[in-house]
Amino acid sequence: MKKHFVILTGLLVMAFMVGACATATTDEPAPPPAGDEPAPPPAAEEPTEEPAGCMYKIGFVTDVGKLNDQSFNEAGWNGVLAAVDELGLAEECFGFIETSDSADYIPNIESFISEGFGIIVTSGFAMGAATHQSGIDNPDIFYIGTD
Repeated sequence: MKKHFVILTGLLVMAFMVGACATATTDEPAPPPAGDEPAPPPAAEEPTEEPAGCMYKIGFVTDVGKLNDQSFNEAGWNGVLAAVDELGLAEECFGFIETSDSADYIPNIESFISEGFGIIVTSGFAMGAATHQSGIDNPDIFYIGTD
């Protein structure tokens, strides 16, 4: 369990660094490749057993702003997505809340706790006090504060 947490934390840190250092994208979409037909989707296989649930549940709470802010909220979310991909987590094992008012920091964090999320990533220095207080109140939850 600790090994997975260390790997998850490392992946998130690397993803934040890559996202923060990435160059800005243009608004023009890339032209589709000429003459290439998309490959047909692979045939669906029936699962041999039911999913065992989520190994980890990761919740991401933005600072006041949106996920696509082309700044730290977006970089943080991209880090969560990279970790989710690396760990092979299902869609129900991660989520985000876009904070619209700073008064909602603690309620947003508590929302993930009440839904059984064991890892909570908060974005932005302004969430530091709320993240710290939640960590004191919920020592069994892993917190990752980013800025």
